[in-house]
Amino acid sequence: MAVMNFYRISMSIRGLANIFSPEKIIFFDFRYDVDHLNFYLHRQLVTNIASDHGLEFTDLSQNKLSAVPDTISVYRLRSTSVVRERIAKFYAATIEVLTRVRCYIAKTAPRILILINMNIAKLWLMPMRVKI
Repeated sequence: MAVMNFYRISMSIRGLANIFSPEKIIFFDFRYDVDHLNFYLHRQLVTNIASDHGLEFTDLSQNKLSAVPDTISVYRLRSTSVVRERIAKFYAATIEVLTRVRCYIAKTAPRILILINMNIAKLWLMPMRVKI
């Protein structure tokens, strides 16, 4: 998740830099909806993008760099009980077994599942005049 998070943020900021052609980047900090990167990695990411595009980089953040710059902080918003975790694992295993049995019995061609977020879905559905 952290690697995917890093590349999604990187591609977003690089896209903005390509579209708007700024002369400099003024960094405060940023947050992402599912953010597994610490402050140091946020700052390093933007510094690298500014360097790659030949942009002036100004750091106006109030945060101090962490003592361990190359770690990724993975966290949960709340702890999960052991019972709840076991129920979730049992549920996931049951669904997996049922899916395998169904696929074995049905013997259909492989199917593709595409997961998209609502921003992309809105763009795809606009020509069809579907309201979300």
